[in-house]
Amino acid sequence: MKLWRRFRGLTGAVCMVTSLAGCVSNFGYTPNADMTLAAAENTDYLEFCAGSGIRMKPHFAADVSGGIGGHAAFFLNGACRDPNVNYPTLRMCDQLPPDVVQGAGVSMDGNFSNANWTVTAGRSFFYDGGVAAGEPFTQARYLQMERDAEKLGILNGLVFRPELYADKPAGMSDQDYRYDISVGTDYGIGLARGRYCARVPVSRPQMLRMVNFLNAKNEEYAGARHFDGSILQNNCVHLSHNALAACDILNPWPTDQFWPYAVFSFPVPKNDFVNIMRRTNDTKMDDLVALFHDQPARALLMEYGRLPSEPGALATAYVVHAPNDVFDTKVALIFYDDPPIGSYLRHFNAIFSEPRYTNRIANLTYFASLYAGLDAARKPLAAWETQVPATEQAAFARFYADYYARLTALRGDISAALAGSSIPVG
Repeated sequence: MKLWRRFRGLTGAVCMVTSLAGCVSNFGYTPNADMTLAAAENTDYLEFCAGSGIRMKPHFAADVSGGIGGHAAFFLNGACRDPNVNYPTLRMCDQLPPDVVQGAGVSMDGNFSNANWTVTAGRSFFYDGGVAAGEPFTQARYLQMERDAEKLGILNGLVFRPELYADKPAGMSDQDYRYDISVGTDYGIGLARGRYCARVPVSRPQMLRMVNFLNAKNEEYAGARHFDGSILQNNCVHLSHNALAACDILNPWPTDQFWPYAVFSFPVPKNDFVNIMRRTNDTKMDDLVALFHDQPARALLMEYGRLPSEPGALATAYVVHAPNDVFDTKVALIFYDDPPIGSYLRHFNAIFSEPRYTNRIANLTYFASLYAGLDAARKPLAAWETQVPATEQAAFARFYADYYARLTALRGDISAALAGSSIPVG
């Protein structure tokens, strides 16, 4: 995230103040990831990616190098860039003509002054800039990709912060410079960054809720209000996290907190990758009263008919594109953890060592066993009601019924999927 470039002196201070370990780590982890994610393409999902730092090789006109904080961006399968609006705007894909490029890559960028985020149409250009796997990423291919990005209008309607142009090379147009400093952050992310990604299936109503939330965020700055991101108080992790909170997958993450509080609730892409994977795979499911009082879990079930941990939330990892003449492929990524009691590193390692987090069949098998155990240990409603205030017992009774109805439906879907059915789980 380019906000790291603007606030790079703050990173060391935060590490020192909070006594956090692992402030810098190389992106050298080799996961056992199932890259196919079979059956997921027919499912609406948000794919959150924690991208590494970015280093451009010497002798290029603009320096788009960014710091060790990395960048959080995400891809929406089921939402599309609205081609009828000359400003970053999302629509549900099924509300647009079928020839519209499917899917939307969303990225918040501190370079913008009149928008919170921009959107790239299509998965391939968002992650790969249209460069094929194994294709050499040369300087000529880099320039061609920028021309293609301009044709796609990724930055249409956006105003960049005026101070950025002080670094514009002589003889370069403002338009070319804007696209130059957006590579690796707003499009072509995988050409410049390694990334850890969490793909979270959602229902169509959930996707619509996220689309409305994101459009509203941009509308805040489309008029007179000036967007000014902050590494601690309003960065790219806040946007992706709160998009998932908008449809009750996560708790909201407040922005613009008083900075001493924000330091101890520091939004870091790699940490939130772990948060998302744990929420969608490891939420404790056997205490119905605790789930009932877990506000996102309660809303998720009673509004969308879904459980907080369901099959299909899988992790993948991608190294920087190679061969690469433009960006350094040896990159680093911050990972914060508290040395005495920290658990993020342990959870992160588990994600890429236990196949249930990365392999669809192992994931389905795990949830089949989990749900069978939950069903077998089912207690009658009366056994739980005494733990709920009388004023909430009617709502809890509905929650209880919805919980077991969803459990039954998921068990059937999982059995069909494991038996070779084409029914996608999620």
